[in-house]
Amino acid sequence: MRLGIGWMGVLAATLFSGLVSSGCTVGWYETREMPQPARGGEAAEWECPTRYELSVSSGWVTNTFGYEKVNPTRLSKLRGAYRATTDSVLNDMGCLAQQGGDESGSLLVIRVEERRQISALPQEVLTGLSFGLLPSWGTRAGELQFDFALRGAAASFQVDVKRISHLLLTPVFWVSFLGEDAQREYKTALGSFLARRPTNQ
Repeated sequence: MRLGIGWMGVLAATLFSGLVSSGCTVGWYETREMPQPARGGEAAEWECPTRYELSVSSGWVTNTFGYEKVNPTRLSKLRGAYRATTDSVLNDMGCLAQQGGDESGSLLVIRVEERRQISALPQEVLTGLSFGLLPSWGTRAGELQFDFALRGAAASFQVDVKRISHLLLTPVFWVSFLGEDAQREYKTALGSFLARRPTNQ
């Protein structure tokens, strides 16, 4: 019985610290382009894609239970959001590509992977247990990844989540809702890839 109460106490303390920490946390995204391996030969001349293939996967990662996929309804909504953003970027560039469009033209291949890390970092647990008095900061690397390929060119972008927690940040915790916008990061990455016409030589 004592062992059970002990584990319940630890669980309750962890949950409580998480709630306290999340209420005094400010977070934002930081996107970085990953290096690509060199490829032999020259990339084909760039042109607007006439169609695209979009693959989206999403899930949650915890220290205790590992990786778990989001439910099909949530995944369907995510696909719809990424599809709408893709169409918006292509239309803004004057490209009339559509998902599953004209097969005779060039194909833009897009892969989106979300791996949300929802477990508290060790330093964040201390912030929660101290009611926000002890500050903490940390990075959850690679929560989002965007891979693009078009006519011999390819690019890969990873998005890290950076967060700072302290009691003094409680009045501005809402800034996280503006700083952590996955669609904005995706739009910027896709726009950068298409505008640069990157090559791997």
